[in-house]
Parts: sequence; structure tokens; C-alpha cells
Amino acid sequence: MFMILGVPLFLCFGFLFLKYLLDNGNKDLMESDEKKWFIRAIISFLFMAIGYVINVKILSKLYEFNQYDKVITESFTLNELFKRFDALITFFGYHEGVVLLSLEGIVSYLLVFFVVALFVCAFLLIPSHTDIKNRSRAIPLFGLCGFLSVTILDCVADWFSASPNSVGYYFMAMAFLLLCPFIVISRMEHLPIVLRRIGMGALVLFFLADSFSYIRADAKSGEGARARAAHWLVDNGYSQGYSTFWNGNILTELTDGKLEMTTFSLWNSRKPYKWLQKRSHLTEVPQGPVFVYVDEEELSFSEVPCAIDEHLIYNQEGIRIYRYEDAHEVLERQDIQWEMRDGQ
Repeated sequence: MFMILGVPLFLCFGFLFLKYLLDNGNKDLMESDEKKWFIRAIISFLFMAIGYVINVKILSKLYEFNQYDKVITESFTLNELFKRFDALITFFGYHEGVVLLSLEGIVSYLLVFFVVALFVCAFLLIPSHTDIKNRSRAIPLFGLCGFLSVTILDCVADWFSASPNSVGYYFMAMAFLLLCPFIVISRMEHLPIVLRRIGMGALVLFFLADSFSYIRADAKSGEGARARAAHWLVDNGYSQGYSTFWNGNILTELTDGKLEMTTFSLWNSRKPYKWLQKRSHLTEVPQGPVFVYVDEEELSFSEVPCAIDEHLIYNQEGIRIYRYEDAHEVLERQDIQWEMRDGQ
């Protein structure tokens, strides 16, 4: 949040405060909105900085996650920026490998122009010669600051990769950029109001059409089946389990923390995944019965040592769950390569 919100807010409202000083000097400074915004941005920045210190000094001792103080910089090249732009348009729904004159091909083609148009509209609204209040100018400015802050970090940090998933780190800023075309259209006073409304309506329809790809993806993702399996586990008294990373955290989230998952990166891994889980999972073994959660996709491309039919207790909607009376048996089947101690 420090880089996603704290830095962009500070840069955005710092710029507007400086602009006010250059345009007006000290005139009505104490009562100006720009001063109030900047003070609030500084307060937010400080609280986020305190939160980062808490992460590093306290939470990092309990949980395994990436920390900025351990980031190693990489070479910064234009190629890396182009990779991020490719990830951005893919995030919005661009598809490669489709026929250009098909519906998906046409939408993909238009999406490239749309993403470029977002940035063009934002840059049109920022210059001081435009007749726009700073309250409205803050929208594109924050969007651009948020996008640039995280994109540059994304390019130079050694733990990030250029993928549509990484766009989620700065989509909060991108959401502000989505408002920019509406502001630009609303200020085209030389056009009849009917045409401006038609333009805004067309943008809304475009957003709705683009969102169908996400609705369709959600429908195919099996989230409903996963939720039903998670609640079945809770209803039947299970609380400790093993899964791959991409299933484990979701199961914990779906049950409000009632399922505590130890995760592996892949089922052929010989140790728990050292990312986004409790440090105790790397050294301690749960007591009592445990379950192993596996989905069909994992079974199709990887051998799952714990997928033994005699232990199968749940097999519905492409999800299989196996029960083991002792977590040590799970670890033995996974061929864990170091000694873990029993949890208390």
C-alpha cells in the first residue's frame, strides 16, 4: 500500500499544492483545499510508513512474504516497459492468437486504442492551461502517479514478473484513469449535449462488454465448487490442511480463517512454499487429522503423492479431498527433505 497509495497520493497532492503556490502565492493559503489535501496526503504517507515498519519488524517474524528492504534491483530497459504495457492490455481483455476479424479479434484491436486513449485523456486534463478545477485534475494525476509508481517498481524489482496478475497491484490507480474519458467528453462544450451523452453511453457499453470476459472467466474458474468444498470441510470439523499455493490462501479466505493451510508451490515440491504463509508452517507439523485438497487441473499435469484413493473423502465438481490421520504421513509421501518439529 505504501507504493500503491502512499507515494502516489503524496506526489499527486504535492504537485497540486505546489501549483497553487506558483499560481497564487500565499493568498488564501490557509483556507485552500490544496493545502488541506496535501496535509492529509502527508498524514496518510506517514501512517503507511509506520505500517511498513510494523510489517518488517513484527509481521515478518510471523509470516513469510516479500519485503522491500530485501529487493534487489534489475536493469531498467524499454523492453521491460513494453512487457508491462502488454500485461496491462491483457488485463483489460486483449487476446493474442485470435482471428483479427472475429469478435474477440476486433475487441482486442480496439482495447489497445482504448488503453492508449486512457493515458491521452489523462495527459489532456493535467496541464494548467485547461479550464478545470484542481479537484477534477487530481483524478488523472493520481491515476498516472499510481500507475508510474508501481510500474517503475515492477520493472526494477527482482521479484516481479510482467503478467496480467501484476496489474492488480496498481489497478486502484487505473480505476481513476477510467474516469478520464468521461471528464474529457463532458468538457466538449462545442458538441451538443446529446452527442456527449451518446459518447458516455458508448463508453459504459464498452466497459460492460469488456467485463463479460471476466464474468465468463469466473464462471469457468470453479470458485463456487471451491467454496462448497471449503464449507464442507468446516462443517465436518476440519481445520488443518495441505494444498498448492493457488488453492490454499483462497480456502482460508473463503472460510474466514477457519481452514489453516500449509501450501506447496507444486505437488512435486519437497518443502512448503516460502511465500505468504505462516513461518511456523515451515517448521511445525499440525496435530490430529489433516486433509489434502487437490483439483482436477493439478492431477492432469502433476503427480500428487498424497492422492491415494483409500484416503479419498470428497470427490465432487472436479475437487478431491483426502484425509490423513497424521500429518507426518503427508510429509513422508511428499518426501520432505528436512526435519520438522511437532507443533504444540
